[in-house]
Amino acid sequence: MIYLKEVRIGNYYICNLKDYSKEYCLVDHDYDKTIKLLCPINNDDNKKKQIYDSSYCFKYIGIKDGLIINNKQETIYETLPGIILTNEVNFDRYNLSIYAPFNVKEDVTIVCICDSPKENKGITPFIQINIKNTNNLNTSNGNYVKGCDYGNNKGKLQFLTQPVSHTNSLICEVEAFPGDIIGINCNNYTNKKKEDIYLEPSNCFATVYFSMHSLNFVRTHIDNILPDAKYYPDLSSLPKDKNFQKFSTSYLWIPEEVSHDFLLYCYCSFPTGRGVAIYHIVKNAQP
Repeated sequence: MIYLKEVRIGNYYICNLKDYSKEYCLVDHDYDKTIKLLCPINNDDNKKKQIYDSSYCFKYIGIKDGLIINNKQETIYETLPGIILTNEVNFDRYNLSIYAPFNVKEDVTIVCICDSPKENKGITPFIQINIKNTNNLNTSNGNYVKGCDYGNNKGKLQFLTQPVSHTNSLICEVEAFPGDIIGINCNNYTNKKKEDIYLEPSNCFATVYFSMHSLNFVRTHIDNILPDAKYYPDLSSLPKDKNFQKFSTSYLWIPEEVSHDFLLYCYCSFPTGRGVAIYHIVKNAQP
Protein backbone atom coordinates (compact mmCIF):
# COMPACT_ATOMS: atom_id res chain seq x y z
CA MET A 1 0.00 0.00 0.00
CA ILE A 2 1.11 3.60 -0.68
CA TYR A 3 0.47 6.27 1.94
CA LEU A 4 2.71 9.08 0.68
CA LYS A 5 1.24 11.70 -1.65
CA GLU A 6 4.06 11.47 -4.19
CA VAL A 7 6.30 8.49 -4.78
CA ARG A 8 9.21 8.24 -7.19
CA ILE A 9 10.42 4.69 -7.48
CA GLY A 10 12.30 3.17 -10.40
CA ASN A 11 10.64 4.27 -13.64
CA TYR A 12 7.45 5.37 -11.91
CA TYR A 13 6.07 8.63 -10.62
CA ILE A 14 2.96 7.98 -8.52
CA CYS A 15 0.50 10.66 -7.42
CA ASN A 16 -1.65 9.27 -4.60
CA LEU A 17 -4.87 11.27 -4.39
CA LYS A 18 -6.75 8.31 -2.96
CA ASP A 19 -5.28 9.06 0.47
CA TYR A 20 -4.74 12.80 -0.17
CA SER A 21 -8.09 13.72 -1.67
CA LYS A 22 -7.84 17.43 -0.78
CA GLU A 23 -4.56 17.94 -2.62
CA TYR A 24 -2.92 17.91 -6.05
CA CYS A 25 0.34 16.92 -7.75
CA LEU A 26 2.52 18.80 -10.24
CA VAL A 27 4.95 16.90 -12.46
CA ASP A 28 7.01 17.47 -15.60
CA HIS A 29 6.59 14.73 -18.18
CA ASP A 30 9.56 12.46 -18.86
CA TYR A 31 9.52 9.63 -21.43
CA ASP A 32 11.65 7.54 -19.08
CA LYS A 33 8.95 7.69 -16.41
CA THR A 34 5.47 6.22 -16.23
CA ILE A 35 3.05 8.63 -14.56
CA LYS A 36 0.42 6.96 -12.41
CA LEU A 37 -2.55 8.57 -10.71
CA LEU A 38 -4.37 6.90 -7.83
CA CYS A 39 -7.94 8.19 -7.38
CA PRO A 40 -10.67 7.37 -4.88
CA ILE A 41 -13.78 5.67 -6.22
CA ASN A 42 -17.12 7.29 -5.49
CA ASN A 43 -19.34 4.31 -4.77
CA ASP A 44 -22.66 6.08 -5.36
CA ASP A 45 -22.95 4.16 -8.63
CA ASN A 46 -20.61 1.23 -8.15
CA LYS A 47 -21.07 -0.28 -11.62
CA LYS A 48 -20.46 2.99 -13.42
CA LYS A 49 -17.59 3.97 -11.18
CA GLN A 50 -15.54 0.93 -12.09
CA ILE A 51 -14.63 2.95 -15.19
CA TYR A 52 -12.47 6.07 -14.98
CA ASP A 53 -14.09 8.76 -17.12
CA SER A 54 -11.63 9.79 -19.86
CA SER A 55 -13.21 13.25 -19.96
CA TYR A 56 -11.59 13.77 -16.55
CA CYS A 57 -8.31 14.33 -18.44
CA PHE A 58 -8.14 17.56 -20.44
CA LYS A 59 -6.03 20.54 -21.41
CA TYR A 60 -5.21 22.76 -18.46
CA ILE A 61 -6.53 26.31 -18.83
CA GLY A 62 -6.47 27.51 -15.26
CA ILE A 63 -8.29 27.62 -11.94
CA LYS A 64 -11.25 29.85 -11.13
CA ASP A 65 -12.90 30.09 -7.72
CA GLY A 66 -10.89 27.09 -6.62
CA LEU A 67 -12.17 24.91 -9.47
CA ILE A 68 -10.27 23.51 -12.46
CA ILE A 69 -11.52 25.11 -15.68
CA ASN A 70 -12.68 22.59 -18.29
CA ASN A 71 -14.31 24.19 -21.33
CA LYS A 72 -15.13 20.72 -22.71
CA GLN A 73 -14.50 21.98 -26.23
CA GLU A 74 -11.58 19.63 -26.83
CA THR A 75 -11.20 16.02 -25.75
CA ILE A 76 -7.89 14.74 -24.43
CA TYR A 77 -7.19 12.83 -27.65
CA GLU A 78 -7.77 15.99 -29.68
CA THR A 79 -5.34 17.83 -27.43
CA LEU A 80 -2.79 15.00 -27.57
CA PRO A 81 -3.44 12.53 -30.43
CA GLY A 82 -1.67 9.30 -29.59
CA ILE A 83 -1.96 9.63 -25.81
CA ILE A 84 -2.37 6.34 -23.94
CA LEU A 85 -4.53 6.07 -20.84
CA THR A 86 -4.92 2.72 -19.11
CA ASN A 87 -6.72 2.00 -15.87
CA GLU A 88 -7.39 -0.81 -13.48
CA VAL A 89 -9.32 -0.87 -10.23
CA ASN A 90 -7.63 -2.29 -7.15
CA PHE A 91 -7.67 -1.56 -3.42
CA ASP A 92 -10.88 0.42 -4.02
CA ARG A 93 -9.14 3.02 -6.16
CA TYR A 94 -8.47 3.87 -9.78
CA ASN A 95 -4.93 3.15 -10.91
CA LEU A 96 -4.53 5.33 -13.99
CA SER A 97 -1.38 5.26 -16.14
CA ILE A 98 -0.75 8.24 -18.43
CA TYR A 99 1.59 8.06 -21.44
CA ALA A 100 2.09 11.18 -23.53
CA PRO A 101 2.60 10.74 -27.30
CA PHE A 102 6.14 10.91 -28.65
CA ASN A 103 5.51 14.00 -30.72
CA VAL A 104 3.88 17.06 -29.23
CA LYS A 105 3.43 20.03 -31.55
CA GLU A 106 3.71 22.63 -28.79
CA ASP A 107 4.19 22.88 -25.06
CA VAL A 108 1.00 21.81 -23.33
CA THR A 109 -0.20 21.22 -19.80
CA ILE A 110 -2.91 18.68 -19.06
CA VAL A 111 -4.73 17.72 -15.91
CA CYS A 112 -6.48 14.55 -14.83
CA ILE A 113 -8.91 14.97 -11.97
CA CYS A 114 -10.40 12.66 -9.38
CA ASP A 115 -13.89 12.57 -7.90
CA SER A 116 -14.11 14.19 -4.50
CA PRO A 117 -15.29 12.14 -1.53
CA LYS A 118 -18.57 13.40 -0.05
CA GLU A 119 -16.78 14.87 2.94
CA ASN A 120 -14.60 17.00 0.62
CA LYS A 121 -17.38 18.38 -1.58
CA GLY A 122 -16.20 21.37 -3.61
CA ILE A 123 -12.56 20.26 -3.64
CA THR A 124 -11.19 18.73 -6.86
CA PRO A 125 -8.02 16.66 -6.44
CA PHE A 126 -5.94 16.63 -9.62
CA ILE A 127 -2.58 15.93 -11.21
CA GLN A 128 -1.07 18.58 -13.48
CA ILE A 129 1.38 17.34 -16.13
CA ASN A 130 3.62 19.72 -18.05
CA ILE A 131 4.66 18.36 -21.46
CA LYS A 132 7.38 20.11 -23.45
CA ASN A 133 7.68 20.13 -27.23
CA THR A 134 11.47 19.92 -26.77
CA ASN A 135 11.06 16.45 -25.26
CA ASN A 136 10.08 14.95 -28.63
CA LEU A 137 12.06 11.81 -29.33
CA ASN A 138 11.03 10.89 -32.86
CA THR A 139 11.71 14.02 -34.89
CA SER A 140 13.11 12.36 -38.04
CA ASN A 141 9.57 11.89 -39.38
CA GLY A 142 8.35 15.39 -38.74
CA ASN A 143 5.32 15.37 -36.50
CA TYR A 144 4.59 11.66 -36.80
CA VAL A 145 5.79 8.40 -35.29
CA LYS A 146 6.45 5.55 -37.74
CA GLY A 147 3.44 3.30 -37.66
CA CYS A 148 0.04 2.13 -38.87
CA ASP A 149 -3.12 3.88 -37.74
CA TYR A 150 -6.09 1.71 -38.63
CA GLY A 151 -8.23 4.34 -36.97
CA ASN A 152 -7.41 6.36 -40.10
CA ASN A 153 -6.90 9.54 -38.06
CA LYS A 154 -5.84 12.41 -40.32
CA GLY A 155 -5.35 16.15 -40.18
CA LYS A 156 -4.91 17.51 -36.67
CA LEU A 157 -5.60 14.06 -35.24
CA GLN A 158 -2.81 12.29 -37.14
CA PHE A 159 0.10 11.01 -35.06
CA LEU A 160 1.35 7.95 -37.01
CA THR A 161 2.93 8.06 -40.47
CA GLN A 162 0.37 5.81 -42.16
CA PRO A 163 -3.33 6.42 -41.48
CA VAL A 164 -5.16 3.59 -43.26
CA SER A 165 -8.60 2.00 -43.46
CA HIS A 166 -8.78 -1.76 -42.96
CA THR A 167 -11.45 -1.95 -45.65
CA ASN A 168 -8.97 -0.57 -48.19
CA SER A 169 -5.65 -1.93 -46.88
CA LEU A 170 -5.53 -5.32 -45.22
CA ILE A 171 -1.77 -4.93 -44.70
CA CYS A 172 0.25 -1.87 -43.70
CA GLU A 173 4.06 -2.15 -43.80
CA VAL A 174 6.65 -0.05 -41.98
CA GLU A 175 10.45 -0.14 -42.18
CA ALA A 176 12.19 0.70 -38.92
CA PHE A 177 15.79 1.03 -37.76
CA PRO A 178 17.72 0.97 -34.48
CA GLY A 179 16.64 3.85 -32.27
CA ASP A 180 13.28 4.31 -34.01
CA ILE A 181 9.96 4.46 -32.22
CA ILE A 182 7.10 2.62 -33.92
CA GLY A 183 3.40 2.60 -33.15
CA ILE A 184 0.01 1.12 -33.87
CA ASN A 185 -3.52 2.39 -33.30
CA CYS A 186 -6.92 0.81 -33.99
CA ASN A 187 -9.60 3.39 -33.31
CA ASN A 188 -10.83 6.55 -34.96
CA TYR A 189 -11.05 9.37 -32.43
CA THR A 190 -14.13 10.92 -34.05
CA ASN A 191 -16.14 7.70 -34.32
CA LYS A 192 -18.67 7.70 -31.48
CA LYS A 193 -19.99 4.21 -32.26
CA LYS A 194 -19.11 1.54 -29.72
CA GLU A 195 -17.81 -1.03 -32.15
CA ASP A 196 -16.12 -4.28 -31.23
CA ILE A 197 -12.59 -3.17 -32.08
CA TYR A 198 -9.50 -4.43 -30.34
CA LEU A 199 -5.75 -4.77 -30.63
CA GLU A 200 -4.16 -8.20 -30.97
CA PRO A 201 -2.10 -9.23 -29.11
CA SER A 202 -3.93 -7.16 -26.51
CA ASN A 203 -0.56 -6.26 -24.99
CA CYS A 204 1.18 -5.38 -28.26
CA PHE A 205 4.15 -4.48 -28.34
CA ALA A 206 5.02 -6.37 -25.16
CA THR A 207 3.91 -9.45 -27.08
CA VAL A 208 4.24 -9.64 -30.87
CA TYR A 209 4.11 -12.07 -33.77
CA PHE A 210 7.71 -12.61 -34.88
CA SER A 211 9.54 -14.09 -37.87
CA MET A 212 13.20 -14.17 -38.91
CA HIS A 213 13.33 -15.36 -42.51
CA SER A 214 9.82 -16.29 -43.62
CA LEU A 215 6.16 -15.53 -43.18
CA ASN A 216 5.86 -18.25 -40.55
CA PHE A 217 5.28 -16.18 -37.41
CA VAL A 218 5.38 -17.22 -33.78
CA ARG A 219 3.91 -15.32 -30.87
CA THR A 220 6.54 -14.25 -28.35
CA HIS A 221 7.47 -11.60 -25.81
CA ILE A 222 9.49 -8.71 -27.22
CA ASP A 223 12.21 -9.31 -24.59
CA ASN A 224 13.06 -12.55 -26.39
CA ILE A 225 13.88 -10.55 -29.52
CA LEU A 226 14.99 -7.13 -28.27
CA PRO A 227 15.94 -7.37 -24.59
CA ASP A 228 16.63 -3.63 -24.36
CA ALA A 229 13.45 -2.48 -26.08
CA LYS A 230 10.89 -0.32 -24.29
CA TYR A 231 7.20 -0.75 -24.91
CA TYR A 232 4.27 1.45 -24.02
CA PRO A 233 2.04 0.88 -22.14
CA ASP A 234 4.46 -1.07 -19.99
CA LEU A 235 1.70 -2.71 -17.94
CA SER A 236 -0.46 -3.58 -20.92
CA SER A 237 -0.56 -7.25 -19.95
CA LEU A 238 -2.98 -6.26 -17.17
CA PRO A 239 -6.72 -6.13 -17.88
CA LYS A 240 -7.69 -2.81 -19.41
CA ASP A 241 -10.59 -0.61 -18.44
CA LYS A 242 -13.08 -1.02 -21.30
CA ASN A 243 -13.55 2.74 -21.28
CA PHE A 244 -10.14 3.05 -22.89
CA GLN A 245 -10.78 0.86 -25.93
CA LYS A 246 -10.63 4.01 -28.04
CA PHE A 247 -7.10 4.49 -26.78
CA SER A 248 -5.97 1.17 -28.29
CA THR A 249 -2.55 2.61 -29.02
CA SER A 250 0.85 1.04 -28.39
CA TYR A 251 4.45 2.06 -29.03
CA LEU A 252 7.80 0.26 -29.24
CA TRP A 253 11.12 2.01 -28.75
CA ILE A 254 13.71 -0.03 -30.66
CA PRO A 255 17.14 -0.12 -28.98
CA GLU A 256 20.22 1.32 -30.64
CA GLU A 257 21.69 -2.14 -31.23
CA VAL A 258 19.78 -4.76 -33.22
CA SER A 259 21.57 -8.05 -33.95
CA HIS A 260 19.61 -9.16 -37.04
CA ASP A 261 16.85 -8.23 -39.46
CA PHE A 262 13.40 -9.58 -38.65
CA LEU A 263 9.67 -9.04 -39.04
CA LEU A 264 7.05 -8.51 -36.39
CA TYR A 265 3.37 -7.70 -36.53
CA CYS A 266 0.30 -6.87 -34.51
CA TYR A 267 -3.17 -6.34 -35.89
CA CYS A 268 -6.41 -4.48 -35.33
CA SER A 269 -9.53 -6.63 -35.28
CA PHE A 270 -12.81 -5.18 -36.57
CA PRO A 271 -16.29 -6.69 -36.90
CA THR A 272 -15.73 -6.71 -40.68
CA GLY A 273 -12.15 -7.97 -40.76
CA ARG A 274 -8.70 -7.02 -39.60
CA GLY A 275 -5.85 -4.68 -40.43
CA VAL A 276 -2.36 -6.11 -40.08
CA ALA A 277 0.62 -3.88 -39.28
CA ILE A 278 3.92 -5.48 -40.34
CA TYR A 279 7.18 -3.94 -39.17
CA HIS A 280 10.44 -4.68 -40.99
CA ILE A 281 13.16 -4.17 -38.38
CA VAL A 282 16.53 -3.59 -40.05
CA LYS A 283 19.70 -4.15 -38.01
CA ASN A 284 21.78 -1.53 -39.81
CA ALA A 285 21.16 2.09 -38.94
CA GLN A 286 19.35 4.18 -41.52
CA PRO A 287 21.86 5.68 -43.99
